[in-house]
Amino acid sequence: MKRTPAPTDSSVAFWSPESNAANSDRGSSRTTAQVVYVVDDLPCLTELYALILNASGYVVKCFYDRRTALASLSAAKEKPVLLITDLHNPSMRIEPFLEECLGLHPALRILMASGFSYYHAWCFSVRPDYFLQKPFTPQELRHAVEATLCYPGSIFQE
Repeated sequence: MKRTPAPTDSSVAFWSPESNAANSDRGSSRTTAQVVYVVDDLPCLTELYALILNASGYVVKCFYDRRTALASLSAAKEKPVLLITDLHNPSMRIEPFLEECLGLHPALRILMASGFSYYHAWCFSVRPDYFLQKPFTPQELRHAVEATLCYPGSIFQE
């Protein structure tokens, strides 16, 4: 699946809602709450994501396994704009999961968070739009979400 490249992390650091408003209708001045799916096998992490992103105005739906997330994505009337998941999840193989998600919702943006290097995600046929290195601060998570939603395509260039 061909995904257009996005800027590297160094250029993302200069992103702001004001400078990007002309290029995107999905900046932080959104009028309706955007739905974000979080899929992680660790409840403490899904709760952390929900706490931070709910405070930022997102509607967060958390899942601990692939089947439940895919069933919800398939049945959802209001599709999520973003999927946040871990690179390594013992309850699922990540690459087929991402392929199934994009099969159900091709416009879905993917933010991958991991304690492993982003080079591990380079080998996937479906590459994330953004990679967030763990551990991260709440500010880094909010920045990563906004950058993922505002920039088209993946940080991984072909």
